[in-house]
Amino acid sequence: MTFERLIVKRVASFFASALVPLLTCSGPSFADDVAGGWKTTVIPMTESESVATGSLRKHALEGIASYYWHGEKTASGEPFDKRALTAAHRTLPFNSLVRVTDRTNGKSVVVRINDRGPFIAGRVIDLSEAAAEAIGMTRRGLTPVSLEVLSTPEKSKGR
Repeated sequence: MTFERLIVKRVASFFASALVPLLTCSGPSFADDVAGGWKTTVIPMTESESVATGSLRKHALEGIASYYWHGEKTASGEPFDKRALTAAHRTLPFNSLVRVTDRTNGKSVVVRINDRGPFIAGRVIDLSEAAAEAIGMTRRGLTPVSLEVLSTPEKSKGR
């Protein structure tokens, strides 16, 4: 084995030994650090609470909400309307209904998911301006919230 190959092999071994613990650690995620300590968690719902339709398991989310007031088209294809009670979520199906509760003041609003986002670590939902006004967060811009999925669109039969 040549000297150069030996060096390359040792450098690769060093990086592999440093990278594996980083990828397998069970501590707080990088997204939690970026979000200023806020964590996104799954909270089991009680049996009396239920998701109306669809394939999502019963759950609620906590995290940071933001809002937006500009845009032309949403990811679902409909025009953006800042006065509608709508929101963007990364994974929930379009037309899902979600109750968003501001954890600082207890106010809540039901929104329909019609867009994708937010794409900033630590944030769980982007609300339209009307929805943000309904829970009193427009002055703050960001607020801790709880999300409760009320309903999701039914899957098409035969697909």
